[in-house]
Amino acid sequence: MTEFNLPADGVFLGRIWSPQAGGPSVVTIRDGAVVDITSRQAPTVRDICEMDDPAGYVSTAGGMPIGTSLSAKGWLVTLASRPVEDPLDL
Repeated sequence: MTEFNLPADGVFLGRIWSPQAGGPSVVTIRDGAVVDITSRQAPTVRDICEMDDPAGYVSTAGGMPIGTSLSAKGWLVTLASRPVEDPLDL
């Protein structure tokens, strides 16, 4: 398995498929937890990336913990080791 370590400091932004939401959710990792930060203000990762201060938004956005970064590790490793020419349907 590919080793995947996140830096201790940083702001992380991603998108996962959420069975509870029935669609994609915007997430970040805080203190070892995967946090769903999907909101009306920022329903997509694109919306956040187009903000004046995306890192500031992600750092302060409210959200709901939905798992641990350890439980997400397999998913992150899968994405990190996936060839670019091998598309992934989300």
